[in-house]
Amino acid sequence: MAEPLAESTALAARDIVVERDATVQIAALRHFDAETCSTRLRPLIGAALPAPLQALRAQFADGGAECILLWRSPSETWLLCAAAAPIDALRKAWADAADACVVVQTGGIVALYLSGARSADLLARLGASTSNPRPMQALTARLADVTVTLLGLQNDEVLLLLERCYADHVLGWIRETLLDFPE
Repeated sequence: MAEPLAESTALAARDIVVERDATVQIAALRHFDAETCSTRLRPLIGAALPAPLQALRAQFADGGAECILLWRSPSETWLLCAAAAPIDALRKAWADAADACVVVQTGGIVALYLSGARSADLLARLGASTSNPRPMQALTARLADVTVTLLGLQNDEVLLLLERCYADHVLGWIRETLLDFPE
């Protein structure tokens, strides 16, 4: 069994870098009705839920904290923030909701930041050529035989979000794949 990779471990090859991003705070917004959820969300962040397979940047009205809303399924959206305070504010605001809830996923979901001109090549080798998201597109794919959510940030920048228990496995596959990359 491979040694677990430390939180600060970065993997790199020519024109590509993969590193854990421990700053990402994650919460799942689970709901029965997207329109009702959007109505409840607008006063807090000035935005509705993202369209299917999309993500959007938003800003909390009270303190201006920036976040990303990422579509996961018709009944779930992920909220990604750099701090826990916006998630806590949303949990408090939705505490009495009978048709929606906020489930903190920080600690259970690991974020891997992938950047560089060869990002698409790495993603194709780990899964499929269709697993390379455009900017602000949210995809779910199987990489290294594990279900991973991919968020396109910019061209050649992708955030991989996966269950913590699979992080070392996926990082191991990435490490071995980068060793095979032609220079």
